[in-house]
Parts: sequence; structure tokens; C-alpha cells
Amino acid sequence: MRDCRMLLEKLEVNHKRQFDFIKRKIAEKDKEGYRYFLGIRDDYLGLYYKGHRMAKIEISVSNVTYDTAKYYVPEKDVNHKKMNFEEFCSNFEDIRKRIDKHTSGVHDGIKRLERVCQQWIMNMNNADPLSEWYFLDMEYTQVRKEDGQIDMIAVRRKADNTGKHAVALIELKAGKGSYREKSGLIDHMKKIIGFLENPDKYNRIREELSCMISSYQKLGLIDAQNELGEAVSAEKMAEKPDIYFLNYTYVPGYKEQKNESLPSMKQSFFNYLYSDWQKELSEEQVGGILKVKEKFRGIVDDSGTNIIACRQQIGKEDYRFIFQFIDPDTTLPRWKCLESD
Repeated sequence: MRDCRMLLEKLEVNHKRQFDFIKRKIAEKDKEGYRYFLGIRDDYLGLYYKGHRMAKIEISVSNVTYDTAKYYVPEKDVNHKKMNFEEFCSNFEDIRKRIDKHTSGVHDGIKRLERVCQQWIMNMNNADPLSEWYFLDMEYTQVRKEDGQIDMIAVRRKADNTGKHAVALIELKAGKGSYREKSGLIDHMKKIIGFLENPDKYNRIREELSCMISSYQKLGLIDAQNELGEAVSAEKMAEKPDIYFLNYTYVPGYKEQKNESLPSMKQSFFNYLYSDWQKELSEEQVGGILKVKEKFRGIVDDSGTNIIACRQQIGKEDYRFIFQFIDPDTTLPRWKCLESD
């Protein structure tokens, strides 16, 4: 199980200047909320900008290295570049500019805006204390990357009447054409169902989320005195998560890429879900989702309804699946998501 508290303690005790640098960076804000995000991994930290990792930060008592992907460094014919702290600081702005180009597909024509949308949602919600949710992780994996990633994980800031905080496991799609690509709708659904079929995996998430909250307190992002700040044990997390499929018509800040409307997005989602599920999933795995097919068909033509929920049994447990469609031009505030129907 990942426990970032030991990593941060090692960084603060042995490399205080670097700890303070990271703490300052992740507190930076612009008009889109927080600018950077610090991801917690098994044995390293990841500093993210626009959904892309600026550096894999590996920490030992004697040394800290900043490993940056080949796309973000000027050298050619390298897979990545390892830097010390001084080198990373001197290259910081250049790396950030190269990520801006990478997300727009300057070098290969492939736009990577879904990752941008992920971090935009997280940064905007986390920066606003009035948001109901706090996003604790993105691109979450356990053990094997081939098992798939969960796009985002969020925790409700306020506990319910049992003292537990709701947990949302979130899959995100943004823009036209995102449902049938390599990591499309059915692939995402297969991934999340496969994850939930093993209850131990979610129990591990509960432990890790409490560790993350404790670490973000140390970094000054979460107030230890508020309700979320008290959720530093797994028992404070909901015993079962809710599953969200968020669908954005476009990525905020990239309106020139908008090629989808809410009605057409709902229609595309409906078509792909109910025609393609048999390629990867069994009827038992999606029985609850199949039962709401006619109800789902009804919201496709209803301009006033952009969310639908159902219950889906996975193993011995019953989970709530929420499908939500968002147009940033009509949703206020634009970052608001994770609604209940």
C-alpha cells in the first residue's frame, strides 16, 4: 500500500529546501484554480501540469532526482532525463512550455486534451472551499498498469450522518470521438467493473485516501481543523464508492476544439454503450445498466435532463453508477460536477 507520509517526511527532514519548493508550487493558483497537482505513487511523487507529469520525484535520504519524459526536454533520442534539483529548477519553465505544446499535439498531431480536462476539474474544485468534493488523485493504478487506471478519485468534503465521506471513482470523456478510441467507453467500463470485482482493491483505496489527506495537510492544502481534514483513517471513507462517467462536450480553455453538443454527446454515448457492450462485457456485468436503457433513451431527447443513475451488482455488492453530461458553456460554475440525479 502506498503511504506518502513517509516519502514526505523523508523529503522534509533531509531535503527541506526541495520540500518547500514543491509545497510552494502546488499552492500556486491562476484563473483556473491550482496550477499544479502532486500525485502520490507507491515509491515516488509525481508533479503534474495540465494532466501530464512534469517530473517523477524519487527520494532517498541522500538524494532526490527529477525524472522528466522525453517530450519535455530539448535533448533528442532520449526516453527521459534525470535531473537534480538545481537542473530541474532551471528547466522548470521550459518543461511547462513543452507540455503546453505536447497537449496540443505540436510534435505528432495527437491532442491530449482529456488529461488537461482531468486536472482542470481537480484544480478548480480543490481551489474552491465551496465545492462539495475534493479530488485526491488522478490516473490511479494498483500494482499492474495493465489492469487499467482510474481517471480521478474524489472524496466528499462533508461526512454523511454516519460520519463517513462519500468516495467517487470517476471516468472522464471529453469531446467528440472519445467513445470508440483505443481507451474508449466500453474499455473504461470493463476496467472499472473489473476493479470492483475484487473488494480488496477498494479497501486499499480507502487506506490510501486517508494517507493522502494526512499528507495534503502537511503540504498546507487541506485544513486539519475542517471536516475533511479529520478523515485520516480508512473507517472515515464510505464502505462502497459511487461510479461516475463524466462526459464534457469540450475541454474548458480549448473552446476552439468544441465539436460536440449535449444532445449529440448523449446520443453517441447511448449508441456506443448499448451496441458495443457485448464486445467486452457479459450481461451479468451490466445487467443494471441494461435495465435503464429505455429511461436512458428518454434523456437523450430531453434537453433539461443530463444525468441518469442506476444500480449495478458486481460480485456480492450493489454499486451506484452515475452517467453525467456537461457543457461548460451552460453549467455554472463550469467546474461543478458529480451531481446526483
